[in-house]
Amino acid sequence: MAKMTIEETKESLKKEIVRLGIQDNPSRTVYQKEYQRGVAPSPNNAMKVTGMKWQDLMNELGFKYASYANVKFNARDNAKGVEKKIRLTNPDTRQQIIDKALEWMHKDEIQNVEEFKKNSKHMIGVNYGTLSKYGYSFERLKELYKDKYGEEIKSEHKGRWNHVDKKELINLLIEAMVNNNLNNLSQYSKWCKENNDYPSIATLQRRLDMTYKELNKLVKVLK
Repeated sequence: MAKMTIEETKESLKKEIVRLGIQDNPSRTVYQKEYQRGVAPSPNNAMKVTGMKWQDLMNELGFKYASYANVKFNARDNAKGVEKKIRLTNPDTRQQIIDKALEWMHKDEIQNVEEFKKNSKHMIGVNYGTLSKYGYSFERLKELYKDKYGEEIKSEHKGRWNHVDKKELINLLIEAMVNNNLNNLSQYSKWCKENNDYPSIATLQRRLDMTYKELNKLVKVLK
């Protein structure tokens, strides 16, 4: 397919979505499976050319698309007081979970399946076994990671926190929580997303060899 301009890419993408009949719910997953190769742009190519995320691109084209930020993992139903379950049978929800998994793998440099299994439930709301049932093994995730970031997951972990000793990591955690009035790991995790000078929860778990529960208990004792 010949290289297209930004406007040509948008127009071609819009026509293909209409042709597929998914304009009422332009799922990236469905489009990826059904679009005409060599005729219409792929999702990744369309986002690369336009410099826009899929959701923003859909809004730009006049389609309604559920915001990723509106998917609330493990939220409480205000009316019933029950925990909502993430259903991967929905292709949009499944894509959102995979996107979140890839972002997590990139940010915290997740490099092996053991590490992924240990933290996936807390970090993305779904355990590894469930993802595997839907065809997303760690090897498959590594392939998707390479497609998204243009690089393979390193065989050896070379993260910025790899050479910081455990005592210093704990000191950084407690320091951040005390100075910013953070009461628990959940609050720290949200704060940490905007403060890259501090280790993430996943990094702390990996380096300290602790589960989320064990780390939370340690914080309560030291804080």
